[in-house]
Amino acid sequence: MGAILLGSWPYTLSVLVILRSRPFLRLPYDMWHHLMLIRGWYQDGAPILTMPGVSYHEVLWHRVWASFFKFIHVSDVFVWAKIIHCTQFFWTIFCVFYFVDVFIKHGGENCLPKNRRLCALFGAWCFILGAGTFSSQYQLSWILWYGVNYQGLTLPTYFLSAGLLLELVFSKNRSRSLILGLLSIFLFALIIAFHPMEASYFLIFLSLFCLFFLPEIKRLAQTSWIVPLLLMSPFVLTPVLYLILPLVGVPLPRLPIVGELANFTALWSRALDIGQSIQVQKLHRGLSSFNELAITGCGLLTILFGLRLFRTRSLRKLNDPRSRVLALSLVTSFAFGLMPRLTLSSGVLGLLTTSELVWRFSLASPWFLGFAMWAMLFTRQKTTITRLGAALGPLAAIFLLSRFVLNGPFNTTSSSVFRSLELV
Repeated sequence: MGAILLGSWPYTLSVLVILRSRPFLRLPYDMWHHLMLIRGWYQDGAPILTMPGVSYHEVLWHRVWASFFKFIHVSDVFVWAKIIHCTQFFWTIFCVFYFVDVFIKHGGENCLPKNRRLCALFGAWCFILGAGTFSSQYQLSWILWYGVNYQGLTLPTYFLSAGLLLELVFSKNRSRSLILGLLSIFLFALIIAFHPMEASYFLIFLSLFCLFFLPEIKRLAQTSWIVPLLLMSPFVLTPVLYLILPLVGVPLPRLPIVGELANFTALWSRALDIGQSIQVQKLHRGLSSFNELAITGCGLLTILFGLRLFRTRSLRKLNDPRSRVLALSLVTSFAFGLMPRLTLSSGVLGLLTTSELVWRFSLASPWFLGFAMWAMLFTRQKTTITRLGAALGPLAAIFLLSRFVLNGPFNTTSSSVFRSLELV
């Protein structure tokens, strides 16, 4: 926790200075849109729909903030923005820091806990600067684009839940495993209530997680049936919540009905049509949603896995838990990055969501683990030259990748960083 505060206070101080001067007059429409929805719940108990004909299911986030501001008797929208932005910034740093720390503890190179936490904090900052998003007028990093947005709460919570899963299977304390499992399921239920799309990220991650750690899950099942049951419960909890939440005023997006699911041929054809439309219209948003930093992070994970394979010289010997953590990091990073860019997978995701939202699955990729694990690797080196070369290597890879392979789209990534620092 001390590392989080130590590493984040300069940015937070600058955010407070920025917000004091009310720079939100220059920030994108999306932020103002959500603030106006909160204003609607604050004043009238109903959201103001600024786009006619559009209905919103993510009302709970707005209602909670509106209730909080009414409780503390604050009506200034700029103060609201300041509170939400700073609160969700710290929440993002904490969740992503925990996620990275758990993964490099169980899958990275062995090092001192102090160095490990610094590397985890570095990975969290890579996520904040590199997980940018595109609009026609702005290219902003994660914290500014989603600082006043429901996804600024739910996506970090997804990473926190995923980190709890890994800590669960490696915990040797039965009671602690049970607590971690219950907490992960509770956070999963909150994600569905606040914004269900991030719940789909978690279900995909959980499916891959169970595949990679089946031996550990079997071991847990031999001592207690409760923990494996908790791991499977999200697949049961999802349809239950979809039935219950609308009854208490939290409408959710429509899912395919059983009759539609039974017609496999029609679904297959429809998925292909949607996927082709997404690829032709470039609704995956290309390098705007999965930029050079993300690609380089996946590359670093590939190199690290290759080094692990070179040391063992056998795929069978890579069956140890530490290597499987690294393999899970690699597979999930590529999987979430590629799914919006492949015809069939993007079509299936388009069936479950909408074509315009499929690109968001790129945000669930833990590519930033590559930078954190790479940092752990070169902190173990004894010579300064080796450390410097390993540190500059990823930067050179980002530049060369952008300049000679991707035809120079580095401006999208650099503008994301500079827009984040511009007001500072």
